[in-house]
Amino acid sequence: ACNGAETCGTCPADCGVCPPVCGDGACNGAETCGTCPADCGVCPPACGDGLCNGAETCGTCPADCGVCPPACGDGLCNGAETCESCAADCGACPPPPHCGDGICQADEACGSCALDCGACPPADVCGDGSVSLGTVDMENDSRHPLYGYVYFDADPWRRHYLCIVNGDPDGRHRSSHVIAWVNGQNLLNPSDFMPQSNPPAVVTAPFAARFFNYAVVKLFGPRPPEHIRVDIREEW
Repeated sequence: ACNGAETCGTCPADCGVCPPVCGDGACNGAETCGTCPADCGVCPPACGDGLCNGAETCGTCPADCGVCPPACGDGLCNGAETCESCAADCGACPPPPHCGDGICQADEACGSCALDCGACPPADVCGDGSVSLGTVDMENDSRHPLYGYVYFDADPWRRHYLCIVNGDPDGRHRSSHVIAWVNGQNLLNPSDFMPQSNPPAVVTAPFAARFFNYAVVKLFGPRPPEHIRVDIREEW
């Protein structure tokens, strides 16, 4: 009988074997490295234990070691990566602007790159054998409509035409959005300035003149700056 001062520790023959207790030097019962490292030893590193140790890395265990910093080759174009520093993630850089890419760049002109900017207009693009009755230069640096006006006297018995010189003297900044009226008659529309990617250098339209005449031109292109020269011509 287990009585008096007897316990499982002093008399297991009477009191039976003591149940497992953390610290008794034996890892038994429900004891684990997590509940009793004194008996069962320290648990080996495991992902999710809040410690980045053992063979754990940001790649194998971001829960403990944190997210890996951006690195070229990880399939993501992030951080300071660019097409120049990491083509593997960001793709190849587009080719730099050059003559022949179909765009008349700021440093290109009809003289240096006719492929993109078109051929340079001749000295008198509105035609020999005619005289100018009035001109106006229009340059629109904004997306708001710009109106130009020309008032002129004419011989109604002669032939007349409106001439639009498209672009600046170097052939750049052409417009594809022009509307022109003479004496209230609609002569030119944006459809006369196609294609938008490379509008024509010169556009003309005949009209019937009176003794006293006026022309109104609207320049409203969406890609400023745009430059045109309006010239009223009378044939002799």
